[in-house]
Amino acid sequence: MSDSIQVSSMASVTESRIAVCKILEDDSRTAEQISNYESNVCGIFRSIPNVKRLSIGEFTMESTSESLDRRLPVFQNLVRLEINLDGVNGAMLLPELLEISPKLESLILPQGITSPGLMGFNPQENQGISYSWNPPQNVPECLLFSLNNVEIRRITGRVEEEVKLLKYFLENALVLEKITICYEEFEVSGGPMDTTNHPAARRLDDRVSFIDKLMNCAKGSAACQLDVQMPELSL
Repeated sequence: MSDSIQVSSMASVTESRIAVCKILEDDSRTAEQISNYESNVCGIFRSIPNVKRLSIGEFTMESTSESLDRRLPVFQNLVRLEINLDGVNGAMLLPELLEISPKLESLILPQGITSPGLMGFNPQENQGISYSWNPPQNVPECLLFSLNNVEIRRITGRVEEEVKLLKYFLENALVLEKITICYEEFEVSGGPMDTTNHPAARRLDDRVSFIDKLMNCAKGSAACQLDVQMPELSL
């Protein structure tokens, strides 16, 4: 993004991937310049009101979440949304994105709901960065009539915010056909050098408890299938 470059209307764009650069903490820009940067990022969204398939990078999410001039459009044609949640704001912006996507059919979170790869994050003790999933006051239209697929990768199975968000989709998405959650080796193993207190057995218990919570919650769609994908653990 640049103050000297303005994004004009791109109403014909139907597929877009938005990934802007991160504003560094030691950036020499003033607070006003940073605010303008964030507003310009939001301007990209307003320039593509007819997009059907949209992918949003994590620093784009961070800038949009913190912008004082968000004014996001209603994406009447959007059917597929891929969001890389940022490590600062987590899922804070997700409710708004669901509300402005009334015809959304597929939602993908490639980076998961939390960010275990970030320094200082401890999924076992739920320490490090604080995440908060606050559902919208009213169930978004897309959950009632169109959302049929949700895919969330990099699940840890040990953070309460993951359970809250997944249960929200299971309970409120009335036409949901499939929700896929994917563990990765780093999240399952707890990271490298985790060899104390029988970690494999403990992590297996964590996985079972996490899946049980999801299997036992009420489902808004009787046809919904829960697909859990994870690597094998050796005890």
